[in-house]
Amino acid sequence: MIVGAIYIYTSGAYSAWYTPWAAFFTALIFGLLLEVLRQSSPGDTKMMAVSAFLITGALPSVFFLHIGIGVVIFHLLLFILYTYGYLIVKIGPVNTLKEQINTVKTILMPGMPIDNTRIFDHFPGATTIMGGGLLYIAVSVLYIF
Repeated sequence: MIVGAIYIYTSGAYSAWYTPWAAFFTALIFGLLLEVLRQSSPGDTKMMAVSAFLITGALPSVFFLHIGIGVVIFHLLLFILYTYGYLIVKIGPVNTLKEQINTVKTILMPGMPIDNTRIFDHFPGATTIMGGGLLYIAVSVLYIF
């Protein structure tokens, strides 16, 4: 992050010094929210925040809120795709759909028994955060041009 900060501030691409920090804190806030919901670990939160900081160096013309939120959303998108792909391979598409319907019933109807099925013991969030960041850069570059 220190090398990225030196690059960002010496390249002179910004008129405002706070732009990378605003993206950093935006991703940090959403990462902490995911931690509270037990959907993320502290290491994943740090990586999302640092990724948002560094992506501002690659995309200086993109609004910092778009970068901070985009890193989190693209990470979650890849995580969802990976999770559903894993479930479909493991238990099949019909059982995956049934399990998701039961999960929605558990959330919406109080008193339903909660299924404690664990899909992953330890999921490497760094891979989807890095992939989500790269995917966000690619989408942003295609959108700009």
